[in-house]
Amino acid sequence: MDQRVDELIESSKQVIRDSQVENGAIVAANTDKEYYPDDVANYRFVWPRDAAFTIYAEKLLGMDKLEAEFIEWLHDRAEGFSDSGLIFHRYATNGPRDTDFGHQYQPDQAAALLWTILETNSELTQKQNETVHLLADGLWSQWHGNSFAQNTHDLWEERTAHHDKNENFTYSLAACSKALYLAADRMGEQKWRKKADEMRERLLEHAENEEKYYYRSYGDIEDKSIDASILGLSWPFDVVENDQKLENSLELIEQKLMNDRGIMRYEGDMYDGVIHHTGYLSKGAGSWPLLTFWHVKVLAQQGKTDRAKELFHKQINSFEGKYIPEQVFENGEKKGIRPLVWSHSMFVVAAEELGYI
Repeated sequence: MDQRVDELIESSKQVIRDSQVENGAIVAANTDKEYYPDDVANYRFVWPRDAAFTIYAEKLLGMDKLEAEFIEWLHDRAEGFSDSGLIFHRYATNGPRDTDFGHQYQPDQAAALLWTILETNSELTQKQNETVHLLADGLWSQWHGNSFAQNTHDLWEERTAHHDKNENFTYSLAACSKALYLAADRMGEQKWRKKADEMRERLLEHAENEEKYYYRSYGDIEDKSIDASILGLSWPFDVVENDQKLENSLELIEQKLMNDRGIMRYEGDMYDGVIHHTGYLSKGAGSWPLLTFWHVKVLAQQGKTDRAKELFHKQINSFEGKYIPEQVFENGEKKGIRPLVWSHSMFVVAAEELGYI
């Protein structure tokens, strides 16, 4: 095995283990660890989306400790979850929704958890079964034909889709419909399938555009921006045809968002995660390794193995050390969050797809 790949597999095991704190919460980055920098944003919060991909990656590595304890945390700690099944932006490790951003409803987070539980467990425990029902019913309760019943936020947490303008994020529709299809198939709940059908129909209806690619969001006002989250429509939330429209979308991600260090979230991104005198430096974002690894996964699944391996090895050599950062900057002087657990998780996904695990 490639020495660099082996080094990162071992560090990924460490970082993923370290992501779960004593009470079962899974944090996006464990800032208590000595290896976490002292001049970057605090990511010692629970993003259920990050946790979902972390649990998935942990199981690819042959470990299986995180899920059960995290599910207990969800039921016992996560504010409002056991009553509503709804998932919001982020949570403190002791359970409350974040005071600054906890109002943001991000339905794709619940979808990611549903997908992970159902995708990685052939049989469900009573607690897993209860969790699936809560998550699926939460999504079911919020979908009202054309859009969600309340404003939703995208996975980058910077934009709002307004329910009174029938707006939806493409990634959210794909994630939620896929998760509800999986839940309906497993549990035989047709009401979930009906909502999944409506979400998918809405996505396909919106996707009929002259540009022949998937926009970031649709509704009374369209956002035609190229966004790397569209990778999710190929994997894991594959509810659309692998047709020319999807191929165009993936090609545009490479053309518009890929630089020499990897794939950026979207054009014009400024978030760098660097703290400077009590504020963010915000001098321009870098590429996100997790997105490059995501793209590698998609390319390999499409049979473009040589291109996937080329990007994979270029990415793992684009940063120094054994910890994978949130971002890699073209200006090597700027350092960001390191390590990001989600970055390590997507490295594991790509490495497994390419046969390194």
